[in-house]
Amino acid sequence: MAVKFFNRNIPPEVHDKMKSFASAGQDPAWVAFAPGGGDRWSVVTRAGTFFNRNIPDECHDKMKELTSGGAKVVCVAFPPQGGNSWSVVTDKGTFFNRNIPDECHDQMKELSSGGAKVVCVAFPPQGGNSWSVVTDKGT
Repeated sequence: MAVKFFNRNIPPEVHDKMKSFASAGQDPAWVAFAPGGGDRWSVVTRAGTFFNRNIPDECHDKMKELTSGGAKVVCVAFPPQGGNSWSVVTDKGTFFNRNIPDECHDQMKELSSGGAKVVCVAFPPQGGNSWSVVTDKGT
């Protein structure tokens, strides 16, 4: 079953990319906007295909590297401080973080050490040591 989505006041290219993916049978599953203004975003599909616009090169490269062995990106997140700060999570439970709060990174490692897979990480706009981590075990 195809996903439905509704967008308001986002860059037209993001909406167009989501429509393009959906038309090709690749349902959009995740959209992330990088802070710092401008046209900086990432769209990820259920099939693991992704498209990035003006995100840090290292993040884009890490997404390609993490998926080279068959894993799929399920989440990419950008803390509000901007710069080269981001987190990428795959369907295999692997993740890579750059310049996120240490406690968040440590919690992701701890939660995944008992067999749970991290499926999502998010950072609210107020910044600082504020974040949320979700695993497939309900934690």
